[in-house]
Amino acid sequence: MIFLHDNLYYIADWKTTTIKGQESFSTYSTQRIENNMIDHNYHLQGLIYTVALYLYLDSVKDDFEYDKHIGGYYYLYVR
Repeated sequence: MIFLHDNLYYIADWKTTTIKGQESFSTYSTQRIENNMIDHNYHLQGLIYTVALYLYLDSVKDDFEYDKHIGGYYYLYVR
């Protein structure tokens, strides 16, 4: 999903990836989520999505600048 907030475009991607030991909320710690993102190449996926958004915005916005218009991406883990 692409959303606009404070004149910045963001990418949001929901993940249903299971993290081992999901018995409690604490299983989804920052470190475990980071490890899961590395294991599944989600950072690379985020880069690919960002390049696609960049190319799109560059083609439709006359004043497009990466630093001025792209805010980043969010991976949202769904339990």
